[in-house]
Amino acid sequence: MSDDKTKDIALLAAWIALIMLLSGALWFFTQSLPYSRLLRSVNIALESVGDTRRLERIPSNLAKHNSLGFWYYEGSSQNRAFVFSIMDHGILQPCLAWVSPEGRVIEFFFLQHNAREATRFSQGIINVYKQRIEQSVLPTLKQVPVVELMAEPLEVENEEEP
Repeated sequence: MSDDKTKDIALLAAWIALIMLLSGALWFFTQSLPYSRLLRSVNIALESVGDTRRLERIPSNLAKHNSLGFWYYEGSSQNRAFVFSIMDHGILQPCLAWVSPEGRVIEFFFLQHNAREATRFSQGIINVYKQRIEQSVLPTLKQVPVVELMAEPLEVENEEEP
């Protein structure tokens, strides 16, 4: 009886381990999917309004995602693009902020056509988001690469008395 019970427990543990292993592998291999789909959607929105700029890749020195949105590089320059959403009367409005290499917001762009037509957002709200974006990129820009100094061994003279 106890032999059957241990078999059942081992079988249940193996099933749980298999499910955890498969879900972990699925999670690992689909990590870049949201970034690439968002990149494609933003480029389609930019193309629809006749903007020639395109998002190209994810910056490696910035976190791909932070609490506000996602970072990308502009294809033709070193400007960064930050994609995020603003809540407007219960509806999320996707936005894009073009950020200079120095960390300043150059331009604020609404990705949905209806949000561009009706600028319901006050300049104060837009300034708050600009300030948050600039503050999120500044710590990364201020990081100085660590330079390892090669110290030469100290030569200690042994003073022996004759």
